[in-house]
Amino acid sequence: MPTGVVIVYPLVRYIVKVRRNYDNKEAEKSRFSGFVSLTNGVIYSIMYSPLTTLFLLNPSLIWKEVLPMKTALMPENPVVYVYNCGGTFEKCYGDGAGVRNFSFPTTSQNTAVRDIINRLGLANVGEYYKPERAKDSLDMNDEDRAYVAWHIRRSDITRLVVVHGTDTMVETARAIHESLLDGQRNDMVVIMTGALQPAMAKNSDAEFNLGGAITASRLLQPGVYISMHGFTWRWDECEKNPVSGHFQAIG
Repeated sequence: MPTGVVIVYPLVRYIVKVRRNYDNKEAEKSRFSGFVSLTNGVIYSIMYSPLTTLFLLNPSLIWKEVLPMKTALMPENPVVYVYNCGGTFEKCYGDGAGVRNFSFPTTSQNTAVRDIINRLGLANVGEYYKPERAKDSLDMNDEDRAYVAWHIRRSDITRLVVVHGTDTMVETARAIHESLLDGQRNDMVVIMTGALQPAMAKNSDAEFNLGGAITASRLLQPGVYISMHGFTWRWDECEKNPVSGHFQAIG
């Protein structure tokens, strides 16, 4: 064999071996670099997630805010119970000229609340109505409010809407709130609502307000609230504007 071949061949093999080792190392570096980039991306996503940041700053907020919110949005018992006190919502005016007196439905089957529930096919919504207890809220007294509060406190259903006249709605809400405290019923969501115009009137706000109150009863945490015209407040954080008739936040 020629001398040149004897010298060159081992040298070529050595160069090829070195090149392969270099390529393998570069491949390992590339794979490691990809792994590092993926890991960094995951860590970055976790660290800068709003939920993770919230947990890191104050872990107790997860239990106090996030989990209760999930529970409120997905209640175990979606049944809503409408306690109908009458009020302007249920007022009926007679026919003829010069009619000023109003009346309330004489049975629970022909109330405006029942009509709305049936007509719209509202699922899991029931109604309680006693004709002899239906009143304009200006005619309600402490005994009436005590009866409403007692009836609500003893209910097995924990999500309730109270249809009530707007003039003394806050007073009845206060009575309900105090009754629930006395009875240690901290599991109940009570939404007060009503109407500025009777449900039978063409431009009535009754149907809108009832729908808003039913929705609020399924979303809010336990407490007593007033829901009117697309707004919902805790009972002691709002008042009726004597000029417009609409409810507004206090202050």
